[in-house]
Amino acid sequence: MKILIDDLVINYRLNKAPKIVLLLHGWGDTGNGLKNLEDGLMEAGYGVLSLDLPGFGLSDNPKSPWGLGDYAAFVGSFLKKVKVNPYAVIGHSNGGAIAIKAYSTGYLKSPKLVLIAAAGIRTNYNLRNKTFRLIAKFGKILTFVLPRGYRDKLKRKFYDKIGSDLLIKEDLIETFKKVVSEDLRVTAKSVAAKTLMIYGDKDMATPVSYGEIYKQSISGSKLVVLPGVGHFIHLEVPEKLIKEVVGFLNV
Repeated sequence: MKILIDDLVINYRLNKAPKIVLLLHGWGDTGNGLKNLEDGLMEAGYGVLSLDLPGFGLSDNPKSPWGLGDYAAFVGSFLKKVKVNPYAVIGHSNGGAIAIKAYSTGYLKSPKLVLIAAAGIRTNYNLRNKTFRLIAKFGKILTFVLPRGYRDKLKRKFYDKIGSDLLIKEDLIETFKKVVSEDLRVTAKSVAAKTLMIYGDKDMATPVSYGEIYKQSISGSKLVVLPGVGHFIHLEVPEKLIKEVVGFLNV
């Protein structure tokens, strides 16, 4: 379905039930990326509201560069427009960061929150990426004589290697910069929802240490670490994830 939110055409899907769960996908993903989780929730009797966040999938790009606060405000406007008060919110990666920001600013007030490999901790981000930017600049000098197409392939391979999502949506580079400039460890202290955090111990993009930091920030939260699992938990071990999530929601 399509809906107009603040002059942006937004693609979304709503499966109704007495208790509806809002799904927020990560950077570069779409609502369909969480389909395994959506199906599992519906089998457990929950309704699901999923969407392509602005800039992704079939939804319009933001009119200007957005930060986490802009995405949080959008989520609030979206829920008002579709007239849904979700029982729980589930956010993967950047979707988790958006959820934390939305709870802290009052745009989300659902009693339960699930953070799956949530981003938003920038502990070593600036130092690490300053180093990589220097490496990238040096690499650009070394490869400037190569054909453009080959240079682009090398650039993408380099950013994939360091775990950067920057090139996944090159038309949203300024938005990406704003999103990753905000550290949420203090902001997370404002989250009052009952919170479950799930991380994979092989995740290089949002390591378990992020979950440990959030656990200290969010009062009464629970951290589950899945062994041998990377960043895309919902794709790697969907059955385990659904079991953890449904168990948490059912209590």
